[in-house]
Amino acid sequence: MQKQLITDQLIEEYQKELDSIYELLTLLEMEGKNVDDHKRLSIQRNQLRIFITSLQSLRQQEVDNVIEAYGVAKINVLTNNVRALQNGNDYFTQTFEQKGGGQSRL
Repeated sequence: MQKQLITDQLIEEYQKELDSIYELLTLLEMEGKNVDDHKRLSIQRNQLRIFITSLQSLRQQEVDNVIEAYGVAKINVLTNNVRALQNGNDYFTQTFEQKGGGQSRL
């Protein structure tokens, strides 16, 4: 079983919440009432979109950190730093789900 990056887990959870806000906004628009609720949900939606975008930008940093940490651990065994980083990249690819950096609907 492959592991999942923390950023990917967070993006998935917040995307679910964002999707439910979209659904609520659609219902409110169909009903044509609750203007205050609509405004509050619109603000919350925009804040979530900004937060998800920031998580997506942090994802690559997390990927790099995993690869580098594994590579540094292997430096004691290997003499070539390029090889250690390649091993780190291989470790990451084999260990973590590959999501591609967030495919959310913003």
